Amino acid sequence: MQVLFVHEVDYLRKPIYEIHEFAELLSLRKHAVSFIDFPESESLKSRRLRVRRSTITGRVIPDARLELISPPLIFAGLLGRLISPFIFIVVFIRHIRRCRPDVIVNYSVPSSGWCVVLISRLMRIPVVYRAIDVPHLLRRTSLSWLVARAERIVCRNAKSVLANNQLLEKRCGALGARHTATLAPGFEFPLHSSNVVQPPEYDCVFMGTLFRFSGLNDLIQLLHDNTAVRELSLLVIGDGEASDSLRQLVSKLHMQRRVTFVGAVPFDQLPAQLSRAAVGVLPFKVSAVTEHALPAKAFQYVLAGLPVVSTPLAGLMEALRDGCGVKYKEMGPLFVNQIADLSSNQGQREQLVINGQSHIHETMNWTRVIEEFENLLRTMASKSRDEGT
Repeated sequence: MQVLFVHEVDYLRKPIYEIHEFAELLSLRKHAVSFIDFPESESLKSRRLRVRRSTITGRVIPDARLELISPPLIFAGLLGRLISPFIFIVVFIRHIRRCRPDVIVNYSVPSSGWCVVLISRLMRIPVVYRAIDVPHLLRRTSLSWLVARAERIVCRNAKSVLANNQLLEKRCGALGARHTATLAPGFEFPLHSSNVVQPPEYDCVFMGTLFRFSGLNDLIQLLHDNTAVRELSLLVIGDGEASDSLRQLVSKLHMQRRVTFVGAVPFDQLPAQLSRAAVGVLPFKVSAVTEHALPAKAFQYVLAGLPVVSTPLAGLMEALRDGCGVKYKEMGPLFVNQIADLSSNQGQREQLVINGQSHIHETMNWTRVIEEFENLLRTMASKSRDEGT
């Protein structure tokens, strides 16, 4: 098959997650894979007026090969985002005329997603919209209403919507999607590191993008105020919009010796970093955006050998029940107490991890997930060809 992926992120600079794994695993299965991304990380210093087209090796799977198409970059920032649909339309139409794909996998929403579904529908190319979050709630901007409108257009005009959890599938159905299904992402993570720290240096670790809804500010405040148990330490791996405010909070509370920020680290170094802590934490504030999400970090913690303490997020609880690698607690003293209990009880930590790893390997291993994904794409491509004859 000729498979085209589209997303409004920078493929080469974005932290590795399922967009890379799905595309590269399909390439490894002898499909011709191309990817149109968005040069979000570039600045005006690297302004270019031509499409950048290249064959690249996989970031996750070195043996994978795919064609990467990056649209021109004329303006950076918000202005660049606003004019990107007009540039994208030209790049997109030229690409599908040059190399007509059998199916398109779309992750994009405001910058190019609505263009993808409308143009593809006119040209009778089936589109799968891969829903992994609630786009207009990820960031607070004056244009959030426009992102919500774009999401509705994408859901209603995609041939199929493939959500990563059942709660998100129901939401997309309510937005008018014609056909919906759920496919949890696959996971394959190093279980051991050559640089394992024993015993752990930190009681708990948070890994990932520091969104405003990460809940880390509440957790840090609780760690400071907690007097019921011993002092607990926290390692923070990652960066994001809340980074500065979190560092300021730690400084204000004089907790520099208990909270350490290491910033973003390369994917292959995560196991070694995670091994520095006893427990993974997911203190997300419960809201529409977090309840509809399926945070990959929860699974990655477990597969790296760490039990998880998480706030009760509906989407995650569907995938991992309490005791299956995760203990769910409301944000508050009980959340901190659970971290303390697990940090000081190696036997309990190991049993939780065994339960979680067994479930993940059984239901979310990449072999099963990519086969199901591939079969879905083949079926859609075949039906589209039959309808066109």
